[in-house]
Amino acid sequence: MNHHDRVIALSLEAIAEPSLWPRALLALADAAGCSEATVIGYNAENGNMSFALIGGRIVNLEGLEPYLSHYGRLDPMRQVFGSLPNGAFATSHEALSAETFEKNEFIQDYLLPLGGRYYGGWSFIAPDTRDVVGIALHSEKQPIDRDVLLQMSELAGHVCRATRQSMRIARAKDQAVLLRKALSQIGLAFLLVDAESFILDISNEATVVLEQGRHIRVDRGGRLVAVSAGDTLRLRALINDAARNSRGGSMRFTTSEHGSSAVLQVSPCGVAGTNPFNACHANCALVLIKSPKVPHAYDHRPIRSVLNCSVAEAEVAAALASGRTPGQIARDRDVSISTVRSQIRALMAITETSRITDFVKLVVSCC
Repeated sequence: MNHHDRVIALSLEAIAEPSLWPRALLALADAAGCSEATVIGYNAENGNMSFALIGGRIVNLEGLEPYLSHYGRLDPMRQVFGSLPNGAFATSHEALSAETFEKNEFIQDYLLPLGGRYYGGWSFIAPDTRDVVGIALHSEKQPIDRDVLLQMSELAGHVCRATRQSMRIARAKDQAVLLRKALSQIGLAFLLVDAESFILDISNEATVVLEQGRHIRVDRGGRLVAVSAGDTLRLRALINDAARNSRGGSMRFTTSEHGSSAVLQVSPCGVAGTNPFNACHANCALVLIKSPKVPHAYDHRPIRSVLNCSVAEAEVAAALASGRTPGQIARDRDVSISTVRSQIRALMAITETSRITDFVKLVVSCC
């Protein structure tokens, strides 16, 4: 694989996983015969930066923070990039005067101490928002060759589009994490399903709802169903409408057998919808379930990570935090009550708590 194809392949991988961008940017630097490549996103009007991606050879993670908080605004090439036509390039040794180079704080106090000297690259400006993606190459020993920039302009355009898409997905994922936490806090269970009612993602609370089977459950084929055939048809119609037509709706379940009720709200979700719940899926639906008898269910995995305990002990801790009693936990796990009590004592010793209520409060607060 040549340098050009390697940069394209690595940047495509980094779209979905931003942590892979350093590898892609180092490949871009190698393709240009340079030491480093960086990508900076900022607004041409107010100078506010939205993101920064680094290769890591010159600008490392420790050096990134002072750039974002102070030195970035003093970079004289930022003004040069902001004045360029979309997709044009410039180099520091041609655009900056000797006086600017000698007196500029960014160059003298930031770039040179890091081992950089010559830099240049491309500016891509979104005309509607004036948001700029600046792709810079850094060279320690010799000026950036304009011919190299010219030959790599198409490749730089690909990297620009990839970074913009990557940042959109990252922001959507951040919103999704916040949304998941908010829904959990207010007692809403949720499922992400495709147009055919197959589950793509599910919360701990929704897992409890499905296990109870009072209103909805999963059939043998893996599809979401309601208790009655009629309700199943209505539910699947709402899901299909939300996933394919961006509509959806709500329905209420009441079961005389259990004396319980629940309300389901079905909304468009994913890339095809306006709801950023999960940026990785298109043509899907978000099913929200509100039931007064849905307990908050805790995941044992973060509990195990925090307490450094066994899997079994973490599962017991999660069950306690979810409102289960030691007796119920013993029946759920098909073990003796003495086994559960022994595990609880071990957990309380780890956390240095003397009462189960204090232990549960600790688990709830940290997990």
